[in-house]
Amino acid sequence: MWSRLAKTAPSKNWTTRGRSISTQIKDPKNLFSFTKGRWLYNNDKQLAARHVPFNISALADIGVKAAEARYCTSFEKLDEGLFNRAFLLRFDNDKELIARIPFPVAGPRHFMTASEVATMEYIRTELELPVPRVRAWSSHAESTAVGTEFIVYDKVPGVPLWSRWWDPEVKGIVAMNIITTIVFFERVMLDKRFSQIGSLYFKEDLPSFLQDRTLYSPKVTSTPNSERFHIGPSLYREFWRGGRAALDIDRGPWPDIHSFAHALSACERAWLKQRPEATSPKHLALLDDYDKLVPFLIPAITPFTLWHPDMHRGNILATETNPCEITGIIDWQSSLVGPFFMQATPSPLLHYSASPYVDYTPGSSTNPKFAPGYEGLNTEERRIADRAHKAAFRARAYELKMNEFNPAMADVVNQAPMRELSIQPIRAITRGTSEGLLAIRDALIDVSDYWDIIVRSHSKDPSTVPCPIHYTDIERERHMAEYESLIKPWRLRETLHEQLGLDPDGFVLSEKYEEVKEAHDMLREKLINEAEPEEKEWL
Repeated sequence: MWSRLAKTAPSKNWTTRGRSISTQIKDPKNLFSFTKGRWLYNNDKQLAARHVPFNISALADIGVKAAEARYCTSFEKLDEGLFNRAFLLRFDNDKELIARIPFPVAGPRHFMTASEVATMEYIRTELELPVPRVRAWSSHAESTAVGTEFIVYDKVPGVPLWSRWWDPEVKGIVAMNIITTIVFFERVMLDKRFSQIGSLYFKEDLPSFLQDRTLYSPKVTSTPNSERFHIGPSLYREFWRGGRAALDIDRGPWPDIHSFAHALSACERAWLKQRPEATSPKHLALLDDYDKLVPFLIPAITPFTLWHPDMHRGNILATETNPCEITGIIDWQSSLVGPFFMQATPSPLLHYSASPYVDYTPGSSTNPKFAPGYEGLNTEERRIADRAHKAAFRARAYELKMNEFNPAMADVVNQAPMRELSIQPIRAITRGTSEGLLAIRDALIDVSDYWDIIVRSHSKDPSTVPCPIHYTDIERERHMAEYESLIKPWRLRETLHEQLGLDPDGFVLSEKYEEVKEAHDMLREKLINEAEPEEKEWL
């Protein structure tokens, strides 16, 4: 059953008063187009990928029914991200709903919407976390008059937590309560261990052969409510991006981490088979080396957990008035059930970036303090120092609360360097054609260099098996020379982006576009004039 409350509605002119809309929409095309920003590179292509026309009146009809109202009094664009667009619908009975439409670039249309709805329902009903209730949805564009996939859900009251995080009132016990709440949310998520790697769906939305599999691992007790959900195909982006959706490959679910890791290399092989002109013996050899490492890179018995895919500052909502408290967590698109050590990542809200004004090392046993010279700072420097000091203390509080209430996650966070060594080949293996073979080879060489430490971290046996791959000194020297020739121009481009505050793809908010573009062109010209000939093409 791919649709909920998504019945066919008659088409009507949405710029005049209709049965469901009592307000005039001056520019309906604005609702279809991406207007939040522009790209410095491939702008037309990026905008086209996010242009999604739909029947406004039909979606308003569904909203009216879901809100148990007579008509929709307001239909406006609320926000848009890189993968979806959200609208705020208001009704004559004072109710408010959010309607969200995914972009085609987000991933497989049916699976993306069906999984997001099931995930939200699971989190809300099984884990009892503050997630909006879905009122209507459809993952089949052709099944409703709306003409595209959509989700309609309750509007969570509040504002992004980040917008209040540095308010003078958010301090002491108020800030500590927010940090503790986040830690408990993470603990609840990680406590549920699943039987397979994949994504979450309603049972009836999966083929019968997947409906018979249990949701949880043997040590977790099922409930009548949890029986509604099962694990299905993974929405991990590497299996779907760049035309890979057309490949006939294994996308899960998988019973163990090694099957998942091998499926990634199989995906890359299938992709290369479709493009013989992009295939090289070196690329295939790296895939072979990766497959040899998989059985030893990561332990076969690894817990599988559900995690929020993008816990950035805008997806945690809080009260607009005091006391500041968390009211909800939104945007569960592309959620995955995956290996515990890949899933458990701290919230960016509580990340501390090193500051010259603060003496603090994350993970240390000492509390943050101002670096020498604080008294001599000017007003602006003191403002920056005070903010950094507060961020360090909150990161420290997060560490302490994590150790107290969520020690399993604390262990993973504390082992971050070793974890990254193990994960990096998994992240890099499908990026050979888009980011180059050097990144894959570099990750494999790092693993071979730290082989004994990696293997021993996964086993109680002090002995280790020999590393199944080997790079000679000559191969390493050649790689380092090639890598340095790649990394230098890459750093130039990174410098360009950092100085301008740009995302890697060159996205800029609309109101800043002209200013940033002018600065970008000037800085780019300066770097090109200073760059070596082989570096210029990267700029």
